[in-house]
Amino acid sequence: MIGLAAVMVFHVVGSIFVIRGLNVILSHQSLWEHQEELIDRYEELEVGIRDTIIALYRYRSGEIQDLKHAVLDIRTLEGELEEAHRASETMEGKLCGECHAQRPTNVGEIRATLADLRGRLGEYHDRFAGKADPEIVKGQVPTDDEIIGQGKAIAERISETLRSYRHMRNEVGERTGELVDRSKLTVYLVLSLSIALVLLSFVVMIQAVTRPVDAFVQGIRSVKEGDLRRKLEIRSKDEIGYLAGEFNSMIDRLNEMHVEKDRNLADLADFNARLEEKVKEATVDLARANQELKNAQEQMVRAETMAAIGTLSSGISHELSTPLSVVLNMAQLVKQDVRDDPALLKDIEVIEYEANQAIKITRSLLGFARSTQSRKEITHVNDVLEDLFKILEFQPKAKSIRLVKRLAPGLSPIRAGSGQLRQVFLNVILNAVQAMPGGGELRVVTSNRSEPLSEGVEIEITDTGVGIPREQIKQIFQPFFTTKEQGTGFGLAITYGIIREHNGRIDVESVEGQGTTFRIFLPKGTETAAP
Repeated sequence: MIGLAAVMVFHVVGSIFVIRGLNVILSHQSLWEHQEELIDRYEELEVGIRDTIIALYRYRSGEIQDLKHAVLDIRTLEGELEEAHRASETMEGKLCGECHAQRPTNVGEIRATLADLRGRLGEYHDRFAGKADPEIVKGQVPTDDEIIGQGKAIAERISETLRSYRHMRNEVGERTGELVDRSKLTVYLVLSLSIALVLLSFVVMIQAVTRPVDAFVQGIRSVKEGDLRRKLEIRSKDEIGYLAGEFNSMIDRLNEMHVEKDRNLADLADFNARLEEKVKEATVDLARANQELKNAQEQMVRAETMAAIGTLSSGISHELSTPLSVVLNMAQLVKQDVRDDPALLKDIEVIEYEANQAIKITRSLLGFARSTQSRKEITHVNDVLEDLFKILEFQPKAKSIRLVKRLAPGLSPIRAGSGQLRQVFLNVILNAVQAMPGGGELRVVTSNRSEPLSEGVEIEITDTGVGIPREQIKQIFQPFFTTKEQGTGFGLAITYGIIREHNGRIDVESVEGQGTTFRIFLPKGTETAAP
């Protein structure tokens, strides 16, 4: 009985000590939670101050237009600082009332820091508001660097306060740990045997439960990190074993989905690459087709214009040829009768000259009107050009011009009127010679060319003459357009008509003061020509 009573007394005394220790521990735990809450408030305050500094940087760089929101944020931070101050006073009261916790030596320093922070934050708000709205500032508006420096100083003071509170929290934690150790020791002394049995049971339970739980935690962590190779090695037949099997099935399914995702991504990337390539090809083809359509429309309009002018020229030529011939004949007869009158003879010679000029123009009109009639035969373009080069050697104006010939040796023959081609090349070459009165270089290049709808030859004639003004390039193939004093304006018009009759194309590129290039494309024709 005594032993039992002693054990009971011992248990009662031990229980009293344990209960008292538990009360102190709970009190310290409450204090620790207040400290955590206060630390969180100051951390938010520090982040808010740094956000206002960032806002000022963004305002200075032009990312934001005003600082009104930042000013409101600072006002909010002032309210949070007041709440933190009140929470700090509550916590200091708890520190002073604890019998087992000594008051930290830096509480007074923290109180002074809080007072200083309130003053600095108020001044920071006033400067920031002055920056946002300079009209409310009396005196000089603070600079960005001054405001940023003050904000950094406030943030640093808050950091110092946080360090002090963390130190206080650590002291309370250490004291709590000491009390917990003391309570544990008391419990161990009073209930040594019971605790041993309970601990033994607890260890067994922990080993039976926590190991599978730890395995689940590790498996979940591995999945979260993207490692789908790790599976759970739990073979028990209970609920945990069932969960482990389902978890492993989920891992297998995730692996399959991952492989399928990679395959789909690879297919999608390949499809995107092919689609981009096709879009590029389609864009190039569309641009080419638009340009060809534009050229075809211009050439069609030009061809219709030329046809209409040709019909008109034929009629005018027939109507004027006979009267002009009569005028010329009559002038020649009168010229025989007035040889003794020099003044009258001179007038008759003027009439004869002008009649000849008019007849020349009507013949040009007739030639232009008849340019659409030709007999096509197998023609070698290089041979036609070589004949023209021989004639060019006897032209006085061509003596100072260097001729560069690059005639393709395997140039394909075409079906064309050789006389008409001769006229085309002669018109272009003579224009090039006349464009280089001071000498220069005439380059003639021939080559085979394949186009989407036809094959043929290309003749490129380039001079280093005066060039053609840009605004005149579209007019040079129009009848009656000329820049020469003795020109009739039919040379290039006839050239264009002949090339259109052969289903060809003529393009011009010119830079004023540097030279001109004519590119003539002539198709082979519908019949095969022997070389």
